Amino acid sequence: MTRAPRLDREHNRLRLTTAAARALRQDGLGVSMRAIAREAGLGIATAYRHFPTKNDLIEAVLAEQVAACTRAMQLAVAEPDPWTGLTKVLAWFAEVQIEHPGLLRVLLDSPAGDVPFAQARQAHGEALHRLVATARAAGRLRPDVTTDDVRVGMMAMTAFSGRPDAQAEAAVRALHRILVRGIAADPS
Repeated sequence: MTRAPRLDREHNRLRLTTAAARALRQDGLGVSMRAIAREAGLGIATAYRHFPTKNDLIEAVLAEQVAACTRAMQLAVAEPDPWTGLTKVLAWFAEVQIEHPGLLRVLLDSPAGDVPFAQARQAHGEALHRLVATARAAGRLRPDVTTDDVRVGMMAMTAFSGRPDAQAEAAVRALHRILVRGIAADPS
């Protein structure tokens, strides 16, 4: 008998984090817990039972994003060709920006020392640095391109979160193409 309530609890938690991700994408950080609960099809009391504060819910949504980033970085670093690994990470980042524009802005704007994500962010930064260094060493990246250059290009993609979806998507895709061509040793 204890299994059904546990499954229901996990299902409700998933509904809340999914609804919160959608609501954050559409309305930003100003979205209320009540609106998120309504979007999830749950009562406000259920929402607060799972997440005592809106910050707890946002942190849970960001944790899912951080875990996805960790998986993407691990796959990229494991890629035999460092250029392919780097371009896969850049393409993944662009797609996430299109799918969840507000989430990346929130995650990237949080102080680097934030306890919940500090270790993961450091590992992501180290993986990006490793990808840039190995792609440069392989002659696939322009010799003057640094990790910070790549990071600035990625950050530029987050600047379009306030625009209508079609405009933001087109801008992010254009920036992605410009970034990849701009850092490539051979842009053709």
